[in-house]
Amino acid sequence: MHITWFSDTSSIVSFIIQAVLVIFLATALTYTFLRVSKRRGVTYFFVSLMVLLVASFVLQFLYAFMALSFVVVLISFFCFMSNIGDIRKFLANPFAKSEVSKVTSVQKITDKKTLFDEVQKTVIGLSDKKIGALITFERNTSLSDICKNGVRVDAPFSQELIDTIFYPGTRLHDGAVIVKDGKIHTASVFFTPTTKPFAVKYGSRHRAALGISEISDAVTVVVSEETGLVSIAYEGSIEHVDAEVLANTLLNHF
Repeated sequence: MHITWFSDTSSIVSFIIQAVLVIFLATALTYTFLRVSKRRGVTYFFVSLMVLLVASFVLQFLYAFMALSFVVVLISFFCFMSNIGDIRKFLANPFAKSEVSKVTSVQKITDKKTLFDEVQKTVIGLSDKKIGALITFERNTSLSDICKNGVRVDAPFSQELIDTIFYPGTRLHDGAVIVKDGKIHTASVFFTPTTKPFAVKYGSRHRAALGISEISDAVTVVVSEETGLVSIAYEGSIEHVDAEVLANTLLNHF
């Protein structure tokens, strides 16, 4: 429904000021969302929503503007809650360059290949022994806030250390290991499990892996304690992978 928001020339100035404020707020929200959101589909949806919001205001579609404003508030709230760590970092320096790193040197590629070869060897050993494990690799989304509930390790990734951590009965056995910059950053970290219904019955480790993949761009390797099968959770989905090609699969994700 079209409703005229001003009836005389004197109110046009007020309308222009309001329009500038709406456009400024929409631009600020969109910029913030683009900096903290890692989901391309959701980002496109939010940007389209903001364009419609501004258009509805400029065209004076009052009811459409009110409905879109309500939706934008809801989405902004959920975005804030699911990206608190990134938003804190963004507010500290909103105009900093994006943290997305591009592998531009042979040395960086070699380092990752060496790390993932070690990960593959480790996971094969865990799988053969049917020792459950949850190994999460931080990418662009900071997991610093989540790491606070774990035990700080700060040690190079090695098969011996991972075997010790996940050996049944040890203090750090439960929870996940978070790998950052090629090192085991934290152990015994507990993720909020996903609440999505699935046709396949997943255990607590798989649901935890899906949970962290829904709120970040982290890649998580899961070793089943019951079957020894290896899975990878990423962007809200999980799939079984052959442990013998795990290194290449991880390289593809990075």
